[in-house]
Amino acid sequence: MGIDTTANRRTSEKAARRQIKFFLFICLLAIAVIMLERRSLRSAIYVAAVYDDDIDELGLPHFLSADADRDDDRDDDRDDDRNGDDGGAKVVDSSSNENGNGNDEEGDGNGEEKKPNDNSSNNADGDALQARQKTEKGDANNNEKGSSYITMYGEHRVQPAIKHLPKWLRDYFAWHQAQVANYNTNGNSHSTKYLALTCISIERCGGFSDRLRALPFFLLAAAKVDRILCIYWTHPFGLEHLLQPPKGGMDWRCPPEFDAIVDKSKPSSMQKNFTHYQFFGRKSKRNGRGNNDIAIVETVLRDIRGNNATFVSMGTVDQDFNKINSLNNIFNAHSYQDRYTAAAKWFHVDLSEHIHRVLFEPIPVIGRMINGTMTRLGLVENEYTSVHVRARYPTRHLKGILGENYNHHDSGHYTPSFEGKFKDHLLSLASNAIKCGVFADRDSSDGNDNHNGDKGHNDSRPIFFSSDSSDLSSYIASSYIANNGLLSDKNEKLNNRAMMYHPVSIKDRGTIKHLVGGDIDHAGYYPLIEDLFIMGGSRCVSHGIGSFGAFGAGLAGNRCRAVHRDWRANSVDCPNMSQLNWLANVTDDALLFGEKVSGDNVTANERVPPAKGYFYFESNEWLNKCFQTGCNLNEPEARFA
Repeated sequence: MGIDTTANRRTSEKAARRQIKFFLFICLLAIAVIMLERRSLRSAIYVAAVYDDDIDELGLPHFLSADADRDDDRDDDRDDDRNGDDGGAKVVDSSSNENGNGNDEEGDGNGEEKKPNDNSSNNADGDALQARQKTEKGDANNNEKGSSYITMYGEHRVQPAIKHLPKWLRDYFAWHQAQVANYNTNGNSHSTKYLALTCISIERCGGFSDRLRALPFFLLAAAKVDRILCIYWTHPFGLEHLLQPPKGGMDWRCPPEFDAIVDKSKPSSMQKNFTHYQFFGRKSKRNGRGNNDIAIVETVLRDIRGNNATFVSMGTVDQDFNKINSLNNIFNAHSYQDRYTAAAKWFHVDLSEHIHRVLFEPIPVIGRMINGTMTRLGLVENEYTSVHVRARYPTRHLKGILGENYNHHDSGHYTPSFEGKFKDHLLSLASNAIKCGVFADRDSSDGNDNHNGDKGHNDSRPIFFSSDSSDLSSYIASSYIANNGLLSDKNEKLNNRAMMYHPVSIKDRGTIKHLVGGDIDHAGYYPLIEDLFIMGGSRCVSHGIGSFGAFGAGLAGNRCRAVHRDWRANSVDCPNMSQLNWLANVTDDALLFGEKVSGDNVTANERVPPAKGYFYFESNEWLNKCFQTGCNLNEPEARFA
């Protein structure tokens, strides 16, 4: 008779545990198949997310993939979207590269077949395509890394986005497409001219959000001077290493002939082979404050009109948010009927949501990251809230904790230990930010609408938490609140029921890089774009200071926003004044070159409908009462539109 050693017993116990886990996996697989058959993909994703670690330990493949029996429906949706007559421009891709990216990070050059999926929630306007997050492992074109298809961006979202833009911009997109095709056919002809939005050499262009926040105005400027707008960065590298034009969208890449004349050792203002125009620069004799924004902009645009060179460039003298807001308010005045949401603070304009869908989609490798993360975390477009904490923003309080290292901390060159006062500080910011996200989501509907037509069913909703502190994101992802949820109170005023919220996040990342750092490693910035685009698919966004979180809210249309820090970087309770939309009237003196608000040449359908929100008023006491007891719109202080 043999002797059963301790090692043998442990081996037997381990084998038994593996058999039990395998049995549980088979049961869960059966449950997931049933859920998929019942069109309950979200529930199946939740099951997978809970047991993801056990599946990995067993060495078994992940079982989530899109159901194939809806392919015919998806193709019909795509055909309907392509053929729908919106009375505006039908923009087609003018690039010979079907991927729309001349610098494909993957280097496969084959492109991917992108099929519309069928379970994305409707946008607030009900015009978005029905789609579903997909995981397509084993596809020859994606090298067994999953699909780069995401519901929020891509060919299937271009035409729906164009429908929601003013006629002048729809016309410009169509004109832009024709001009790019003419340039590609006829080469450097005098009839085709470019206006480049540049960041070259040592220019202080700001971070990723800062560089693109004035993009709506630059589209207007390009339309006014009849030039093709293109984006050209060399610092730290070209935008095409992160984003690409979607098929059917606007090709914003500058042609090789422009790259050939750029002196990459000098900033835009010192280039010899083309002229660079600056808004609010020395020639403008402007500091960005005052009442003559229209006159200054008209002066610069007239100068550009008088230049017959094929290539010129433009930009702002710096990234001061007052200057950018002045420009974006000019864009808004040309785009809305009667009234618009005034550009303020670091916020992006409301129409950024649609503009960016026409211009951008992530390069395939980032698309795969987004797809995989959303599937793993159970995130479905418009059915989750995003919370962003700009943890490294250099504030006095942070300086008191970190000393002189706080500036190096913001640049990513110094990472303090996640402990003590530093940890307490970040957790305090995160706790308030999550509460603000919960309040915003809870108060954004009547409690019976979960944005997918399944009324009264979903009593639980994920919160996607992101931050430029990877330690904070990892902590939140593993915290008590993530495992047990946060129950919101019922909103008696709006008759909303209580909801359970579960924060989810991406764990164990490296340092989140800011674009101002100058690192030329493209892949190091992929998490930046991943977080931004996931925020853009949110139902609501809670963000603080800085423009990155506000960028995510803008990509989500600013429809449901909470601001959890004030301009001094202090945490503030929600709701508060910062989350409201403040309105301004469209007047003749807000328009360029003598245009009029109304007249024989202006029709109502040329502009988007009037914005909704509040006009400025002096009584903050009334506003506080409004938040607590309900807003009486008949009161003269309200002036709600």
